[in-house]
Amino acid sequence: MILILSEEGDRSTTEVIKWLRYQNKRWVRINREQNIEIFFNNNVPHILCDSKTRINIDLITAVWFRRGVLNIQKKTENTSINNFLSEENYYLKNYVYYFLSRKIRVGEINSSIINKLIVNEIACSIGLSMPNTYLLTSQTELEKKMKQHKLITKVIAGNGFLKLNEKHSGIMYTSAVNNSKRFSKEFAPSYFQEKIKKKYELRIFYLLGKFYSMAIFSQNDKQTQVDFRKYNRKKPNRNVPFKLPRKIQQKLKKLMDELELTTGSIDMIVDKEMNYYFLEVNPEGQFGMVSFPCNYNLEKEIANSLK
Repeated sequence: MILILSEEGDRSTTEVIKWLRYQNKRWVRINREQNIEIFFNNNVPHILCDSKTRINIDLITAVWFRRGVLNIQKKTENTSINNFLSEENYYLKNYVYYFLSRKIRVGEINSSIINKLIVNEIACSIGLSMPNTYLLTSQTELEKKMKQHKLITKVIAGNGFLKLNEKHSGIMYTSAVNNSKRFSKEFAPSYFQEKIKKKYELRIFYLLGKFYSMAIFSQNDKQTQVDFRKYNRKKPNRNVPFKLPRKIQQKLKKLMDELELTTGSIDMIVDKEMNYYFLEVNPEGQFGMVSFPCNYNLEKEIANSLK
């Protein structure tokens, strides 16, 4: 049986499940929003999803860690006891993850906490080129760097998704820095990079040692020049399949091995002199945006890897 740890509303998970059904493979999906229980039988962990679904970990042959976690929510009216139970459940879940990590797997359970700053250090040590990158905390420092080259700024953590309340949310996009006076004299550590004059962007999906790449001609549209995620629905960017140079593939493979990642979405920029710049890797990135335009059929590839 194949175990899928996902989240509600994730379309990519649903598309992969369609292939699993077609291939007559047994599967079970647990979303992070579900409350589950864990119990043991002869020292073997079992997951209780509801009154009808009980999963024997020994019967799991493969796991796809797709943005999901095991969510144990047992609470009492006593705060001290709840704190105790929370710590107990933390170690209990890690023990179950240990069992699951020994199965055939796609993705990593702890991939969501990957640190962009540490990844940058590893990428540079491997020989991947990057735009000049700075962590700045003052207007004075910022003005000095702006005299050297044009800058952009982006979030340090995650993808910039910001939930304001139950009804409103937004995205903190990568933005050009044009006026240092918009910043306070002193500000929290913030992430800046040299703005590269790009020929095109690359979104690369990595799966178990293979690269599936797409070139995005975002520079032709003012709306998407700095961040292609500012999609122009009326006039979308041109997206085409792309073949990575072998040397770039080798360096990216070494990076993913160093990070112990079996899958992830990698962003790069190619400038007008055909220099390749690594930007970041998102272990939980969407792959449908690469799969459909390029006919890579990644949903089938993932289903094939789960046996």
